Amino acid sequence: MRGTGTADGTTIGDGGGRLHALLRGRLGDAARGIRTAEGWELAALDVGGVIVTCAGAGAADAVRSLHAGDEVVVRGVLRARRGGRPGDDAVEMEATLLAVRRRVGTHPMAPRPRRPRIAS
Repeated sequence: MRGTGTADGTTIGDGGGRLHALLRGRLGDAARGIRTAEGWELAALDVGGVIVTCAGAGAADAVRSLHAGDEVVVRGVLRARRGGRPGDDAVEMEATLLAVRRRVGTHPMAPRPRRPRIAS
């Protein structure tokens, strides 16, 4: 991937007119994944204060094995989100690739609480 590196490990490059970035960090909290009654799936992660979203078939199940503190590398598209007040503005990343290095002693198949379901 062509791009410009920054001091915090983020790389920003040209991706066909969209702003692609490579973000490295640790999960601040457990990943959340949901599947609606219609079959839509979405997962959300907090990586160093940036909300990372993953959508598509299998997204909710794929993040079930992630734990707070796992080291991740995410490649995706940055999106600015305007809040009602300037302090509520945020940056989100739509992930196209997620790689994980698990902490020592964790197992991907460890028991997890049931994920929430959204009914229509």
